Amino acid sequence: MIANYLKVAIRNLMRNKTFSAINILGLAIGMACCMLILLYVQDELSYDQHHKNAHRIYRLAEEVHVRGETRRFALTSFPMGPALVQDYPTVLDAVRFRRFDEKLLVGNRLNQFYERGVLFADANVFRVFDFPLSKGNPQTALKQPKSIILTEAMARKYFGDDDPMGRILSVDGKTYNITGILEGGPYNTHLRFDFLASPVERNDWIPHDYYTYLLLHDKHAADELEVRLPEFIDRHIGKELKAGGMQLKPFLQPLTDIHLYSGLEWEVSPNGDIRYVYLFLVIAFFVLLLACINFMNLSTARSVYRSKEIGMRKAAGAKRPQLMCQFLGESTLVASIAIIVAVVLVEISLPSFRAIVERDLVFDVLRSRDVLLVLVGIVLIAGALSGGYPALFLTAFQPVAALKGVTDASLKKPRMQKTLVVVQFTISIVLVIGTGVVYDQAGFIRNKHLGFQKEQVVVMPSVSSQAMERYGDIVSTHSAVLNVSASSTVPGREIANHLFRPLMDEGHNDVLVMNVMFVEHEFIETFGIEVVDGRAFSENFKSDRNGTFMLNQAAMRKLGWASSENKNFAHVYNEAGEFKVNVQGEVVGVVRDFHYKSLHHEIEPLVIMLVDGAWAKYLSIRIRPENVAGTLNFLKTQWREVVPNTPFEYSFLDTSFDRLHRTEARLGMLFGGFSALAIVVAGLGLFG
Repeated sequence: MIANYLKVAIRNLMRNKTFSAINILGLAIGMACCMLILLYVQDELSYDQHHKNAHRIYRLAEEVHVRGETRRFALTSFPMGPALVQDYPTVLDAVRFRRFDEKLLVGNRLNQFYERGVLFADANVFRVFDFPLSKGNPQTALKQPKSIILTEAMARKYFGDDDPMGRILSVDGKTYNITGILEGGPYNTHLRFDFLASPVERNDWIPHDYYTYLLLHDKHAADELEVRLPEFIDRHIGKELKAGGMQLKPFLQPLTDIHLYSGLEWEVSPNGDIRYVYLFLVIAFFVLLLACINFMNLSTARSVYRSKEIGMRKAAGAKRPQLMCQFLGESTLVASIAIIVAVVLVEISLPSFRAIVERDLVFDVLRSRDVLLVLVGIVLIAGALSGGYPALFLTAFQPVAALKGVTDASLKKPRMQKTLVVVQFTISIVLVIGTGVVYDQAGFIRNKHLGFQKEQVVVMPSVSSQAMERYGDIVSTHSAVLNVSASSTVPGREIANHLFRPLMDEGHNDVLVMNVMFVEHEFIETFGIEVVDGRAFSENFKSDRNGTFMLNQAAMRKLGWASSENKNFAHVYNEAGEFKVNVQGEVVGVVRDFHYKSLHHEIEPLVIMLVDGAWAKYLSIRIRPENVAGTLNFLKTQWREVVPNTPFEYSFLDTSFDRLHRTEARLGMLFGGFSALAIVVAGLGLFG
């Protein structure tokens, strides 16, 4: 019987080639879209799952309350991890990581490059995480101070085909001994690095600049430990926090949730978003549903041609369940052929899709059991969706009426077909509207005035303050260079949080946690930031050299100040529970609010603090738009004169800032692509 059904199905496909081609092509496009989206979703959901102890590893994060303000950080202090291991038996081990936002200069005698992928980690990192080494002993690789592990890619970059084991590598001016080579690790981890170096030990509880990961006895121990964290904080650092009017509430994050659910300040790497995962799953379902509606419409439209066949089969004794199996089998056969075409389409489009989502997605049908299961699932779902209604519709014909070519159901058929077509084009229109919204949002981000001038600003990593001062003096004499300024950060990069205290103001004598930029004199002019009250920093005022401040409008609102006149500020630090003044001075001006973070964040209070170049991590140079290539060549030539042993590296601020919104750009491209394919599928159905 099954062989007969198969023979009839093949004959029907061959007899109606246009009908079959439209069905197969429509289903194939829907399946291909579905497979591409599922590849992306699977990659998102697989982050950090490869570690053997993944479901027992938790990251310690913090919620900080200061004077009614709450902020959530992924960072903790250095001693917290070992203290938790010592205090609580359920904490089996703790590993700390540290990274720097700015690029670090890495090199040897032959090669030097600025690298962002440097992480510092405890020696026991390999007891908690599964980072396999191709060379070196994981138990001892980071045990000695100034040890470093390289990925295989970095080993080739710096040493070519030579064995790097035991060689020396310089990182940020310090020499490290290479003790291990890391195998090409998985991309899908939030702990991405190219270099893993031993950290600098310290026991200060106040600075919070380490990421702490805990290996627990079992996953149920997390709830018990989280309840006891307040007493842990009170026991170790409660006095200092109370003196500063601060509250610290640590909490635990499952390792496998960090990529999609975290979104804290100072993350190790940019997070994903579970909302986008849900959105793409909905798109995958809709596109596949459109293709299945095509099949249903075309099958019911051809009912008049098959009514006599059904009547003959029923007259010969065929039962309705048998006929339903026949039609479901035919739809599954079409889906099976379509899945083969879809696999070919996926293979063709995968390189472009990888480039859009910026992921190294792997689609291996023959070697991956998961991929095969997904394909079988898509075939069964598509076969059931596309063949279910036609099977019910066609098998409802009465034998005598069917043989005469007249059916009661035929009277209802146009209404159902119209309903399906309306549903089909409604889905298409929704996807088109969604695409328009996403593109409108991307355009808003692209064209919004950020409150500063990001165009024509060249940003370079800073080296020693003396060299940068000399270099700045030289390049500022060029006619194409408008402004030069050094700073601790630039808009779009991570920004530090420090403690400040307003002075001589009875209403605001509390310590505040505020974002801060340490800058030199021409910072405001270099970035074209508008001063709305007072003045900018100036070398004409000798008092500025002793430490002065500027605030943004958000900071003024937070302090309740209407003017900067006669206002004084202090940069303070906590020492043994007592706040001591680091720098104090006058608030000389107020700048209009500008987006120093991405547009995903509201503009927060900001302190711009004038200090010497020792804090500088970046050198920013505003140039004229004419002859940019010639100006860059001049900057490169002078760099080699001033710092000949350091590579010349630069980026344009507008390009770097725009990278913060790549997710929206990718989303727009994907939305547009899948919406266009949905319209193609709907158009095929309408044509059919």
